[in-house]
Amino acid sequence: MLSKLIPEINKEFGLTPGQLDQLDPKKRDQVQKAVTMVGSVLIGKFISRELVLKAATQIGLRLTTRQLAKYVPFAGQVVAAAVGYSAIRYLGEEHMKDCIRVAQQAQLEIPLLGHQV
Repeated sequence: MLSKLIPEINKEFGLTPGQLDQLDPKKRDQVQKAVTMVGSVLIGKFISRELVLKAATQIGLRLTTRQLAKYVPFAGQVVAAAVGYSAIRYLGEEHMKDCIRVAQQAQLEIPLLGHQV
């Protein structure tokens, strides 16, 4: 799910690899410096499952809901779903904050986020 959400967020901010390739070299350099300062591994990259897991572990989340569900059959499923939802929501929100910081530092236009991504 995150491997679909993160590229959509990047697209809204003009931070997909293809969108960055279309920027003039000076602006692209500004964006790359901003990405480095923010420390995001998900901005301007092709998103893979491995990259999402790396980002999750980088911010201290452990997406091990399957292990949790094994130990408590019914309650475990409910807890696992809640943990999974919370982790996805948290990663999505943190990624949006990173995109906003990059856009501000690189002086890019920040999209109106009133509609759902």
